[in-house]
Amino acid sequence: MLNILESFANRYSKIPGFELIVKDLSLDVRKQKGAEFISRILKDKAGVTAFEFKYIDELNNTADFVLNTKLIDGKSWSVTGSINKIGGWDLSKQLKDYFKNDEIFELWFDYSRFKKSKNSSYSKMTKDQAVKHIKEQYQKLFLKESKAQELFDYMGETRFIEEFQVDNIDDFLDVVVPNLNNTELYGFIKVK
Repeated sequence: MLNILESFANRYSKIPGFELIVKDLSLDVRKQKGAEFISRILKDKAGVTAFEFKYIDELNNTADFVLNTKLIDGKSWSVTGSINKIGGWDLSKQLKDYFKNDEIFELWFDYSRFKKSKNSSYSKMTKDQAVKHIKEQYQKLFLKESKAQELFDYMGETRFIEEFQVDNIDDFLDVVVPNLNNTELYGFIKVK
């Protein structure tokens, strides 16, 4: 791990926001896991232009890093903790913003959190199975009619139709949400 951090520091120390990643390594365990994940997945990546990039003037609307103009938010969440609770969450402004401009945003989930799970059904998952599991959790969220309506209202009818190729909530719930291969709805989910 130390050689990963050293390589990460040598490569990115001059990138804006780098000092915030270093600061996170000295804070609580949750932030340490996130910073460790970011440093591990970026150790060989080129094209990082910023860390902790604030893309909207609000506290929680930051991307962990910008990679070739794409905003990436790394998620080092535990499977049984946060990931399995997604279906019960509210639609965050960040997630709704993603659908307004999906070319620029992705969530990268930490595959090692699956492999380290004490639950063998998670620890034995392949990356493809982990992606499917995360999509299923978001599917639970999107299947709620009130959340679908909230997304429709936030995006506006024109953008909603453009994005999902349906013009009403019923078709969204019946056609778009059940299809886990729908890249317009689930394409932001990546497992690294």
